[in-house]
Amino acid sequence: MNGTHTNKHLQAAWNLYGPEAFEFTVLEVIAEKPLRDKAEQDLLDKLFGDCCYNILREVSPSKKVWSSTPEETKKKLSEKRKLRKHSEETKEKTRASMKGKNVGKVRSEEAKAKISAALKQRWIELKRIKSEQL
Repeated sequence: MNGTHTNKHLQAAWNLYGPEAFEFTVLEVIAEKPLRDKAEQDLLDKLFGDCCYNILREVSPSKKVWSSTPEETKKKLSEKRKLRKHSEETKEKTRASMKGKNVGKVRSEEAKAKISAALKQRWIELKRIKSEQL
């Protein structure tokens, strides 16, 4: 966490005790959302207040976790954005800012595989270094 987590209680504990005081573990993998919601609610009922940093006491399957914007509003905003016209000056500034950043570059499957392998290796190395630091 970089000091700006939305859960103030969790952020304060992280700042006070440091990352070594926390353990993040996958308890169970459940593919079906209704079963996942039930399992999460069972855990919250059992643990809330003891060692739980959840803000809400109840799982809300009807609520969208990542967006509170109704679909109708999203559609209206999308349509409005499609009507927006940028000036030629703005378009040119955008082109200039993107120059040399490989935007829109088409890569071969071989190049994609090499990039993927390099990124995976980098990720493995970062995890190894982090585990050694703990």
